Amino acid sequence: MRTPIRGRLAPAAATDRKPRLRRRFLLAALLFTAVALTGAQQAPPAHAVTFQPLRSWWNDGRGDNFATGTPEQEASARSANYRSLRVEAWLWPDDGDNTRSGLYLFWNADRQDYFSTATRQGVDSAVSAGYQYIGVQGYVLGRYEAHTVPLRQYWSADRQDNFLTATPEGIRDAVAAGYTFVRIEGYVYPAT
Repeated sequence: MRTPIRGRLAPAAATDRKPRLRRRFLLAALLFTAVALTGAQQAPPAHAVTFQPLRSWWNDGRGDNFATGTPEQEASARSANYRSLRVEAWLWPDDGDNTRSGLYLFWNADRQDYFSTATRQGVDSAVSAGYQYIGVQGYVLGRYEAHTVPLRQYWSADRQDNFLTATPEGIRDAVAAGYTFVRIEGYVYPAT
């Protein structure tokens, strides 16, 4: 059967394509609308930052908290019989063109204490107390930005132990164990 197109008769095959094209267009429009209404997000761009976890560890024998920021530090914690407590926050893997501060790891063999700091005051305190520099754990912001939380430093004189936390659980643990707040080391994205 032939149908008229602009006053002419067209072959049936040409007229059959129009409804199929219309259906495909409507299906694509419905799919696009459904995706937009469900809040589906695009995949992050290829250059998006991959954050690394800042993880808290505890060693009963040493009475020491240890915050790790790299897989090598996590392996060191495991080999020294530290027990993983939680992910405290997310660290940047690089300094972002000098827009972030390094989170530096120190060790004091006499105290059997790891110490992480991102401030000049913290580095000076570590060096004056005989701590040895181990390396960079990751990077933190020096000031608050939307959706970040403070990375808090605590100290226990009884245990001779530093403790770094960014979670409500970590703050509760520090206060319950008699640690005192020292300073904010920087700002990080929360673990949850």
